[in-house]
Order: sequence, then structure tokens, then C-alpha cells
Amino acid sequence: MRFAASPYERADAIAALTLVRALTHHLIETKVITPEWLESIREDALAELEAGGGPIVEQARELIEREFP
Repeated sequence: MRFAASPYERADAIAALTLVRALTHHLIETKVITPEWLESIREDALAELEAGGGPIVEQARELIEREFP
């Protein structure tokens, strides 16, 4: 698993998270996906992080848990 290293890659990661968050909220509000479906997606994302370790992976896990409770 690769994480952003340069300032440009970090900016890309922040932009991607912002877009994903906005899209997720829109899909929930317009009832395209259900909160239960979002929870399933979140669980899948957290499961993917289980394969890695270290402080960066832990930060990613905490970010998912905080942004998508």
C-alpha cells in the first residue's frame, strides 16, 4: 500500500478525501445509497487496512473512523 509522500501527493490525497466525503454525503442525502450500505463500504476499507501496519496505516484507520462514523 502506498501513501502520499511529496507535498503534491499530499494535496492530491486531501482533494480526493474531500471529494469522496462530499460525494458520500450527496449519495446518502439523495438516497442513492443507504447508511447501511455506506457502513459496509467503510468496513471493507478498514479490512483492507488490516493487511498493513505501522503509524501511517493507523492514522488512515483513524481518519476513516472519524470521517465516516
